[in-house]
Amino acid sequence: MSANYEELLAALQNMAEFARRVGVRKQATTFEKLHERLLADKRSSKALEEEVFHARGLASFYIPRHISKQPGKSAKKKELETEFFGLKQVLDDALIPPKPTAFPETDIQGLAGNDEYTKVWGDPKEAKIIAQRAMELVQRFSTAVFNGDIETAYGLCANELRNWMSVKRLVTELEKADRNYGGKAVACKIERVSHIEADDVARQKSGNRRGNWPKDTPKSSKRATVGSFWFTNPTESKGRWVMFWITEEADGYRIAKFNQYLQ
Repeated sequence: MSANYEELLAALQNMAEFARRVGVRKQATTFEKLHERLLADKRSSKALEEEVFHARGLASFYIPRHISKQPGKSAKKKELETEFFGLKQVLDDALIPPKPTAFPETDIQGLAGNDEYTKVWGDPKEAKIIAQRAMELVQRFSTAVFNGDIETAYGLCANELRNWMSVKRLVTELEKADRNYGGKAVACKIERVSHIEADDVARQKSGNRRGNWPKDTPKSSKRATVGSFWFTNPTESKGRWVMFWITEEADGYRIAKFNQYLQ
């Protein structure tokens, strides 16, 4: 069968437990019954896999909808949604195991100057210089934003970002985050270099979807994702997280995408 039995068994149990925890009893019961059947059969079947696909589809609709309607902080809801989609991805991979990667993957510690690990795709020999250049760009962009130098900040954006985000839109997005996340940011700390695409084989074969890149990012331009924290009040360690997707264009490293959020 196409599915991995042990992985599918664990994925169904985890989905059932999560659905039960967030209060979606119908989906929880469905996953529990599928888990029991798979455990009894000791192997997967085409019919059972189709039922799992159906249950997964319903859960993808009902569970995030249920979470969004619950009282409480939006940050906690976001956390639950992220956890759910992570569990769903594990279930998807158990149903249709991904093909082995066509490039090496290495975990390297210390590229961000701390104890964090970076997932490096491809030959890691260029990983350190890519990390350094990506972090330098994030600091330059951040400093420009903090100083109100929008022209410089916009000039550090990649072509695909500028194609849809005007200078005015950039200002609007920054001001919106200021209102939602406690005020204007004044300092940046690099938390981690999340992943690096270190050679052209990895960039081409990983595709844009896997790294959550903009669809129109040239594959050959992809370099790294960098997680940072923008402080609104450094003394009290208050602020917001900002994730950056970094590319390399003819005139240097550029920001292809950035997301601002609270945990």
